[in-house]
Amino acid sequence: MKSTEQKVLPIGIIGAGPIGLAAAAHLHEQGLPFYLFEIGKQVGSNFLDYKHVRLFSPWKFNVDPASREILKRNGWTEPVEKRLPYAGDIYTDYLYPLSQTPELEPHIYLNAKVVSIGRKHIDKSRIKDRSNNPFIIKAIRGGALKTYEVRAVIDASGTWQSPNPLMSGGYYSLAEEQAKDAIMYGIPDILGKDKERYEGKHTLVVGSGHSAINTVIQLGELKKRAPETTISWVIRKPDFSFIPALSKNRFLAQYRLGEKIEQLMSKESIECFPSFYIEDLTESNGKLDVIAASHKRVEGIDQIVVNTGARPNIDIFREVQYSLHSSAECVEGIAQLLFEKKGVVQPHGEKQLRHMEEGFYIIGSKSFGRSSSFFLMNGFEQARSIAAYLSGKIEESEEVHIKFPDEWLK
Repeated sequence: MKSTEQKVLPIGIIGAGPIGLAAAAHLHEQGLPFYLFEIGKQVGSNFLDYKHVRLFSPWKFNVDPASREILKRNGWTEPVEKRLPYAGDIYTDYLYPLSQTPELEPHIYLNAKVVSIGRKHIDKSRIKDRSNNPFIIKAIRGGALKTYEVRAVIDASGTWQSPNPLMSGGYYSLAEEQAKDAIMYGIPDILGKDKERYEGKHTLVVGSGHSAINTVIQLGELKKRAPETTISWVIRKPDFSFIPALSKNRFLAQYRLGEKIEQLMSKESIECFPSFYIEDLTESNGKLDVIAASHKRVEGIDQIVVNTGARPNIDIFREVQYSLHSSAECVEGIAQLLFEKKGVVQPHGEKQLRHMEEGFYIIGSKSFGRSSSFFLMNGFEQARSIAAYLSGKIEESEEVHIKFPDEWLK
Protein backbone atom coordinates (compact mmCIF):
# COMPACT_ATOMS: atom_id res chain seq x y z
CA MET A 1 0.00 0.00 0.00
CA LYS A 2 1.49 3.32 -1.09
CA SER A 3 1.99 5.87 1.66
CA THR A 4 0.35 9.30 1.50
CA GLU A 5 3.82 10.81 1.07
CA GLN A 6 4.53 8.58 -1.92
CA LYS A 7 1.21 9.41 -3.60
CA VAL A 8 2.14 13.11 -3.85
CA LEU A 9 5.58 12.47 -5.37
CA PRO A 10 6.13 13.64 -8.96
CA ILE A 11 6.06 11.25 -11.90
CA GLY A 12 9.33 10.82 -13.81
CA ILE A 13 9.26 11.05 -17.61
CA ILE A 14 12.32 10.14 -19.66
CA GLY A 15 12.71 11.70 -23.09
CA ALA A 16 11.42 15.10 -24.29
CA GLY A 17 10.35 14.12 -27.78
CA PRO A 18 6.73 14.43 -28.93
CA ILE A 19 5.58 11.50 -26.76
CA GLY A 20 7.45 12.51 -23.61
CA LEU A 21 6.11 16.05 -23.97
CA ALA A 22 2.63 14.63 -24.58
CA ALA A 23 2.92 12.65 -21.35
CA ALA A 24 3.92 15.84 -19.54
CA ALA A 25 0.99 17.72 -21.06
CA HIS A 26 -1.53 15.05 -20.06
CA LEU A 27 -0.12 14.80 -16.53
CA HIS A 28 -0.39 18.57 -16.17
CA GLU A 29 -3.98 18.54 -17.39
CA GLN A 30 -4.72 15.86 -14.78
CA GLY A 31 -3.14 18.02 -12.08
CA LEU A 32 -0.21 15.65 -11.47
CA PRO A 33 3.36 16.88 -10.79
CA PHE A 34 6.21 15.54 -12.95
CA TYR A 35 9.89 15.74 -13.85
CA LEU A 36 10.85 15.46 -17.52
CA PHE A 37 14.45 14.35 -18.18
CA GLU A 38 16.00 14.97 -21.61
CA ILE A 39 19.52 13.84 -22.47
CA GLY A 40 19.89 16.43 -25.25
CA LYS A 41 20.53 20.14 -24.99
CA GLN A 42 17.05 20.83 -26.37
CA VAL A 43 13.76 19.00 -26.62
CA GLY A 44 13.06 17.00 -29.79
CA SER A 45 16.73 16.19 -30.33
CA ASN A 46 15.97 13.16 -32.50
CA PHE A 47 13.79 15.17 -34.88
CA LEU A 48 16.64 17.61 -35.38
CA ASP A 49 18.87 14.70 -36.46
CA TYR A 50 16.73 14.30 -39.59
CA LYS A 51 15.18 17.74 -39.79
CA HIS A 52 15.60 17.75 -43.60
CA VAL A 53 13.19 14.81 -44.07
CA ARG A 54 9.55 15.45 -44.93
CA LEU A 55 7.11 13.28 -42.99
CA PHE A 56 4.37 11.37 -44.83
CA SER A 57 1.64 12.16 -42.30
CA PRO A 58 0.15 15.71 -42.22
CA TRP A 59 0.15 18.06 -39.25
CA LYS A 60 -3.34 16.88 -38.28
CA PHE A 61 -1.88 13.57 -37.07
CA ASN A 62 1.27 14.90 -35.44
CA VAL A 63 -0.08 17.08 -32.63
CA ASP A 64 -1.17 15.66 -29.28
CA PRO A 65 -4.60 16.90 -28.07
CA ALA A 66 -3.52 17.94 -24.55
CA SER A 67 -0.41 19.63 -25.94
CA ARG A 68 -2.59 21.49 -28.44
CA GLU A 69 -4.79 22.86 -25.65
CA ILE A 70 -1.78 24.07 -23.65
CA LEU A 71 -0.27 25.73 -26.71
CA LYS A 72 -3.53 27.43 -27.65
CA ARG A 73 -3.87 28.87 -24.16
CA ASN A 74 -0.47 30.45 -24.76
CA GLY A 75 -1.36 32.06 -28.10
CA TRP A 76 -0.06 29.35 -30.45
CA THR A 77 -1.15 29.40 -34.08
CA GLU A 78 -1.67 25.83 -35.24
CA PRO A 79 -0.06 24.83 -38.57
CA VAL A 80 -2.29 24.01 -41.53
CA GLU A 81 -3.73 20.54 -40.81
CA LYS A 82 -3.23 19.09 -44.30
CA ARG A 83 0.34 20.29 -44.77
CA LEU A 84 3.14 17.73 -44.65
CA PRO A 85 5.77 18.97 -42.19
CA TYR A 86 9.49 18.34 -42.27
CA ALA A 87 10.93 16.80 -39.13
CA GLY A 88 12.53 20.18 -38.44
CA ASP A 89 9.09 21.81 -38.56
CA ILE A 90 7.90 19.47 -35.81
CA TYR A 91 10.63 20.90 -33.59
CA THR A 92 10.35 24.57 -34.60
CA ASP A 93 6.58 24.91 -34.85
CA TYR A 94 5.44 22.46 -32.17
CA LEU A 95 7.89 20.86 -29.75
CA TYR A 96 9.98 23.94 -28.93
CA PRO A 97 6.97 26.25 -28.35
CA LEU A 98 5.36 23.55 -26.20
CA SER A 99 8.50 23.21 -24.10
CA GLN A 100 8.50 26.96 -23.44
CA THR A 101 4.98 27.13 -22.00
CA PRO A 102 4.74 27.94 -18.27
CA GLU A 103 2.86 24.68 -17.77
CA LEU A 104 5.84 22.55 -18.88
CA GLU A 105 9.07 24.57 -18.97
CA PRO A 106 9.81 24.63 -15.21
CA HIS A 107 9.66 20.83 -15.06
CA ILE A 108 11.91 20.01 -18.04
CA TYR A 109 15.52 19.12 -17.23
CA LEU A 110 17.76 19.38 -20.30
CA ASN A 111 21.23 17.83 -20.53
CA ALA A 112 19.99 15.26 -18.02
CA LYS A 113 21.21 11.74 -18.71
CA VAL A 114 19.20 9.13 -16.82
CA VAL A 115 21.57 6.31 -15.90
CA SER A 116 19.35 4.08 -13.76
CA ILE A 117 15.84 3.44 -12.52
CA GLY A 118 15.02 1.27 -9.53
CA ARG A 119 13.10 1.02 -6.27
CA LYS A 120 14.32 2.75 -3.14
CA HIS A 121 16.27 0.42 -0.82
CA ILE A 122 15.34 -2.79 -2.70
CA ASP A 123 16.80 -4.57 -5.69
CA LYS A 124 15.15 -6.31 -8.61
CA SER A 125 15.10 -9.76 -7.03
CA ARG A 126 12.65 -8.80 -4.30
CA ILE A 127 9.06 -9.64 -5.23
CA LYS A 128 6.91 -8.75 -2.24
CA ASP A 129 5.71 -5.20 -1.44
CA ARG A 130 7.81 -3.51 -4.12
CA SER A 131 5.20 -0.83 -4.76
CA ASN A 132 5.48 0.33 -1.14
CA ASN A 133 8.79 1.93 -2.07
CA PRO A 134 9.07 4.88 -4.48
CA PHE A 135 11.11 4.69 -7.66
CA ILE A 136 14.58 6.19 -7.67
CA ILE A 137 15.80 7.88 -10.84
CA LYS A 138 19.50 8.66 -11.00
CA ALA A 139 20.52 11.23 -13.59
CA ILE A 140 23.68 13.14 -14.45
CA ARG A 141 23.01 16.89 -14.54
CA GLY A 142 25.66 19.58 -14.60
CA GLY A 143 28.38 16.96 -14.25
CA ALA A 144 26.93 15.60 -11.01
CA LEU A 145 24.92 12.48 -10.25
CA LYS A 146 21.56 13.46 -8.79
CA THR A 147 18.79 11.33 -7.27
CA TYR A 148 15.05 11.85 -7.69
CA GLU A 149 12.23 10.05 -5.91
CA VAL A 150 9.11 9.52 -8.05
CA ARG A 151 5.86 7.59 -7.67
CA ALA A 152 5.83 6.29 -11.29
CA VAL A 153 8.13 6.22 -14.31
CA ILE A 154 7.22 6.79 -17.97
CA ASP A 155 10.05 5.90 -20.36
CA ALA A 156 9.47 7.76 -23.64
CA SER A 157 13.13 7.81 -24.69
CA GLY A 158 12.51 6.11 -28.04
CA THR A 159 14.87 3.93 -30.07
CA TRP A 160 16.50 6.44 -32.44
CA GLN A 161 19.79 6.41 -30.52
CA SER A 162 19.98 2.58 -30.59
CA PRO A 163 20.25 1.63 -34.27
CA ASN A 164 20.53 -1.96 -35.42
CA PRO A 165 23.95 -2.94 -36.78
CA LEU A 166 25.10 -3.42 -40.36
CA MET A 167 25.62 -7.16 -40.03
CA SER A 168 22.58 -9.34 -40.68
CA GLY A 169 23.07 -11.40 -37.51
CA GLY A 170 22.13 -8.45 -35.32
CA TYR A 171 25.57 -8.01 -33.76
CA TYR A 172 28.19 -5.27 -33.96
CA SER A 173 31.37 -6.73 -35.40
CA LEU A 174 34.92 -5.52 -34.94
CA ALA A 175 35.06 -4.72 -38.67
CA GLU A 176 32.02 -2.46 -38.33
CA GLU A 177 33.63 -0.66 -35.42
CA GLN A 178 36.87 -0.19 -37.36
CA ALA A 179 35.01 1.28 -40.34
CA LYS A 180 32.86 3.61 -38.22
CA ASP A 181 34.18 6.79 -39.87
CA ALA A 182 32.66 5.65 -43.18
CA ILE A 183 29.34 4.49 -41.69
CA MET A 184 26.29 6.63 -40.95
CA TYR A 185 23.29 5.33 -38.99
CA GLY A 186 20.12 7.27 -39.75
CA ILE A 187 19.19 9.60 -42.61
CA PRO A 188 22.10 11.87 -43.60
CA ASP A 189 21.41 15.32 -45.04
CA ILE A 190 22.81 14.37 -48.43
CA LEU A 191 21.71 17.49 -50.27
CA GLY A 192 22.67 19.80 -47.41
CA LYS A 193 25.35 19.72 -44.73
CA ASP A 194 26.51 16.16 -45.60
CA LYS A 195 26.80 16.76 -49.35
CA GLU A 196 30.61 16.60 -49.56
CA ARG A 197 30.61 13.24 -47.83
CA TYR A 198 28.59 11.61 -50.65
CA GLU A 199 29.08 13.72 -53.78
CA GLY A 200 30.98 11.78 -56.42
CA LYS A 201 31.39 8.83 -54.06
CA HIS A 202 30.16 5.24 -54.07
CA THR A 203 27.56 4.91 -51.30
CA LEU A 204 25.96 1.70 -50.11
CA VAL A 205 22.49 1.95 -48.51
CA VAL A 206 21.41 -0.97 -46.31
CA GLY A 207 17.74 -1.48 -45.42
CA SER A 208 14.27 -1.55 -46.96
CA GLY A 209 12.19 0.80 -44.80
CA HIS A 210 11.17 4.42 -45.24
CA SER A 211 14.51 5.70 -43.95
CA ALA A 212 16.42 3.70 -46.57
CA ILE A 213 14.07 4.85 -49.32
CA ASN A 214 14.50 8.49 -48.27
CA THR A 215 18.28 8.03 -48.32
CA VAL A 216 18.27 6.46 -51.78
CA ILE A 217 16.02 9.21 -53.15
CA GLN A 218 18.35 11.92 -51.83
CA LEU A 219 21.35 10.13 -53.34
CA GLY A 220 19.46 9.96 -56.64
CA GLU A 221 18.98 13.73 -56.54
CA LEU A 222 22.68 14.17 -55.81
CA LYS A 223 23.55 11.92 -58.77
CA LYS A 224 21.65 14.25 -61.10
CA ARG A 225 24.02 17.05 -60.08
CA ALA A 226 27.14 14.90 -59.80
CA PRO A 227 26.77 11.99 -62.28
CA GLU A 228 29.91 10.25 -60.99
CA THR A 229 28.04 9.51 -57.78
CA THR A 230 27.38 5.76 -57.48
CA ILE A 231 24.50 4.22 -55.52
CA SER A 232 24.24 0.61 -54.36
CA TRP A 233 21.26 -0.64 -52.38
CA VAL A 234 21.12 -3.95 -50.52
CA ILE A 235 18.09 -5.46 -48.80
CA ARG A 236 17.39 -8.74 -47.03
CA LYS A 237 14.01 -9.16 -48.71
CA PRO A 238 13.91 -11.57 -51.68
CA ASP A 239 12.96 -8.81 -54.15
CA PHE A 240 11.92 -5.18 -54.48
CA SER A 241 8.20 -5.88 -54.96
CA PHE A 242 7.42 -3.74 -51.91
CA ILE A 243 8.17 -0.63 -54.01
CA PRO A 244 5.15 -0.88 -56.39
CA ALA A 245 2.97 -1.69 -53.37
CA LEU A 246 4.21 1.47 -51.67
CA SER A 247 3.40 3.50 -54.78
CA LYS A 248 -0.23 2.30 -54.65
CA ASN A 249 -0.66 3.35 -51.03
CA ARG A 250 -2.64 6.56 -51.45
CA PHE A 251 -3.25 7.29 -47.77
CA LEU A 252 -0.76 9.51 -46.03
CA ALA A 253 2.02 10.38 -48.49
CA GLN A 254 3.91 7.11 -48.70
CA TYR A 255 3.06 6.79 -52.38
CA ARG A 256 5.31 9.76 -53.15
CA LEU A 257 8.32 7.84 -51.88
CA GLY A 258 7.31 4.84 -54.00
CA GLU A 259 6.90 6.92 -57.14
CA LYS A 260 10.28 8.61 -56.75
CA ILE A 261 12.15 5.39 -56.08
CA GLU A 262 10.47 3.65 -59.04
CA GLN A 263 11.68 6.45 -61.31
CA LEU A 264 15.25 6.01 -60.10
CA MET A 265 15.09 2.24 -60.53
CA SER A 266 13.61 2.50 -64.02
CA LYS A 267 16.52 4.73 -65.08
CA GLU A 268 18.97 2.18 -63.62
CA SER A 269 20.40 4.92 -61.40
CA ILE A 270 20.74 2.40 -58.56
CA GLU A 271 22.49 -0.96 -58.39
CA CYS A 272 20.09 -3.16 -56.41
CA PHE A 273 20.91 -6.37 -54.49
CA PRO A 274 18.01 -8.36 -52.95
CA SER A 275 18.45 -11.34 -50.58
CA PHE A 276 21.69 -9.76 -49.37
CA TYR A 277 22.60 -10.83 -45.84
CA ILE A 278 25.81 -9.01 -44.93
CA GLU A 279 28.24 -11.38 -43.28
CA ASP A 280 31.53 -9.55 -43.54
CA LEU A 281 33.08 -6.16 -44.16
CA THR A 282 36.62 -5.70 -45.41
CA GLU A 283 38.83 -2.72 -46.25
CA SER A 284 41.39 -2.38 -49.03
CA ASN A 285 43.16 0.72 -50.33
CA GLY A 286 40.78 3.03 -48.53
CA LYS A 287 37.66 1.36 -49.95
CA LEU A 288 35.18 -1.01 -48.31
CA ASP A 289 33.78 -4.28 -49.60
CA VAL A 290 30.70 -5.97 -48.14
CA ILE A 291 30.25 -9.71 -48.52
CA ALA A 292 26.93 -11.52 -48.31
CA ALA A 293 26.25 -15.00 -46.98
CA SER A 294 25.70 -16.07 -50.61
CA HIS A 295 29.25 -14.86 -51.40
CA LYS A 296 27.88 -11.95 -53.45
CA ARG A 297 29.91 -8.79 -52.98
CA VAL A 298 29.60 -5.05 -53.36
CA GLU A 299 33.06 -3.58 -53.80
CA GLY A 300 34.78 -0.22 -53.84
CA ILE A 301 32.47 1.49 -51.35
CA ASP A 302 33.32 4.92 -49.94
CA GLN A 303 30.38 5.41 -47.58
CA ILE A 304 27.73 3.18 -46.00
CA VAL A 305 24.35 4.36 -44.73
CA VAL A 306 22.75 1.86 -42.35
CA ASN A 307 18.95 2.03 -42.26
CA THR A 308 18.21 -1.32 -40.64
CA GLY A 309 15.85 -0.08 -37.95
CA ALA A 310 16.44 0.27 -34.22
CA ARG A 311 16.04 -1.58 -30.95
CA PRO A 312 15.16 -0.47 -27.41
CA ASN A 313 17.96 0.17 -24.94
CA ILE A 314 17.05 -1.53 -21.65
CA ASP A 315 20.18 -0.66 -19.67
CA ILE A 316 18.62 2.13 -17.60
CA PHE A 317 15.76 -0.03 -16.26
CA ARG A 318 17.62 -3.27 -15.70
CA GLU A 319 16.74 -3.05 -11.97
CA VAL A 320 13.03 -2.85 -12.79
CA GLN A 321 10.80 -5.90 -13.28
CA TYR A 322 9.94 -5.12 -16.88
CA SER A 323 7.87 -7.24 -19.26
CA LEU A 324 9.13 -7.27 -22.85
CA HIS A 325 8.38 -9.81 -25.57
CA SER A 326 11.37 -12.10 -26.03
CA SER A 327 11.72 -11.65 -29.81
CA ALA A 328 10.04 -8.35 -30.70
CA GLU A 329 11.32 -6.58 -27.55
CA CYS A 330 8.03 -4.68 -27.45
CA VAL A 331 5.93 -4.31 -24.31
CA GLU A 332 4.49 -7.77 -23.70
CA GLY A 333 0.91 -6.50 -23.51
CA ILE A 334 0.91 -5.11 -27.05
CA ALA A 335 2.81 -7.95 -28.74
CA GLN A 336 -0.38 -9.52 -30.10
CA LEU A 337 -1.51 -6.18 -31.52
CA LEU A 338 1.78 -5.91 -33.41
CA PHE A 339 1.71 -9.47 -34.70
CA GLU A 340 -1.91 -9.31 -35.87
CA LYS A 341 -1.90 -5.77 -37.21
CA LYS A 342 -3.50 -4.78 -40.48
CA GLY A 343 -2.45 -1.30 -41.48
CA VAL A 344 -1.40 0.54 -38.33
CA VAL A 345 -1.55 -0.83 -34.80
CA GLN A 346 -4.87 -0.09 -33.11
CA PRO A 347 -4.86 2.62 -30.41
CA HIS A 348 -4.32 1.18 -26.92
CA GLY A 349 -3.64 2.40 -23.43
CA GLU A 350 -2.51 1.83 -19.87
CA LYS A 351 -3.88 -1.69 -19.46
CA GLN A 352 -1.85 -3.02 -22.42
CA LEU A 353 1.28 -1.16 -21.30
CA ARG A 354 1.57 -2.57 -17.78
CA HIS A 355 4.69 -4.37 -16.60
CA MET A 356 5.32 -6.66 -13.67
CA GLU A 357 6.59 -3.50 -11.97
CA GLU A 358 3.58 -1.44 -10.87
CA GLY A 359 3.87 2.17 -11.96
CA PHE A 360 6.51 1.57 -14.64
CA TYR A 361 5.62 2.28 -18.28
CA ILE A 362 7.39 2.31 -21.63
CA ILE A 363 5.55 4.36 -24.24
CA GLY A 364 6.13 5.69 -27.75
CA SER A 365 8.29 3.95 -30.32
CA LYS A 366 10.21 2.18 -27.55
CA SER A 367 7.02 0.35 -26.52
CA PHE A 368 6.93 -1.16 -30.04
CA GLY A 369 10.41 -2.65 -29.58
CA ARG A 370 12.00 -3.59 -32.90
CA SER A 371 8.84 -2.91 -34.88
CA SER A 372 8.84 0.15 -37.14
CA SER A 373 5.05 0.46 -37.34
CA PHE A 374 4.72 3.15 -34.65
CA PHE A 375 2.75 6.35 -35.32
CA LEU A 376 2.80 9.41 -33.09
CA MET A 377 -0.96 9.02 -32.57
CA ASN A 378 -0.28 5.67 -30.86
CA GLY A 379 1.96 7.44 -28.37
CA PHE A 380 -0.46 10.30 -27.77
CA GLU A 381 -3.19 7.85 -26.79
CA GLN A 382 -0.78 5.89 -24.59
CA ALA A 383 0.18 9.10 -22.75
CA ARG A 384 -3.45 10.16 -22.26
CA SER A 385 -4.52 6.79 -20.89
CA ILE A 386 -1.62 6.46 -18.45
CA ALA A 387 -2.11 10.01 -17.14
CA ALA A 388 -5.78 9.27 -16.52
CA TYR A 389 -4.92 6.03 -14.72
CA LEU A 390 -2.30 7.66 -12.50
CA SER A 391 -4.81 10.31 -11.49
CA GLY A 392 -7.23 7.58 -10.39
CA LYS A 393 -9.62 7.86 -13.35
CA ILE A 394 -9.67 4.16 -14.18
CA GLU A 395 -12.70 4.15 -16.49
CA GLU A 396 -11.33 7.12 -18.42
CA SER A 397 -8.01 5.33 -18.84
CA GLU A 398 -9.77 2.37 -20.46
CA GLU A 399 -11.52 4.52 -23.06
CA VAL A 400 -10.09 5.16 -26.53
CA HIS A 401 -10.06 8.86 -27.39
CA ILE A 402 -7.94 8.80 -30.55
CA LYS A 403 -9.27 7.00 -33.62
CA PHE A 404 -7.27 6.27 -36.74
CA PRO A 405 -8.87 6.92 -40.14
CA ASP A 406 -10.52 3.75 -41.50
CA GLU A 407 -8.14 3.53 -44.46
CA TRP A 408 -5.16 3.29 -42.06
CA LEU A 409 -6.54 0.08 -40.61
CA LYS A 410 -6.83 -1.87 -43.89
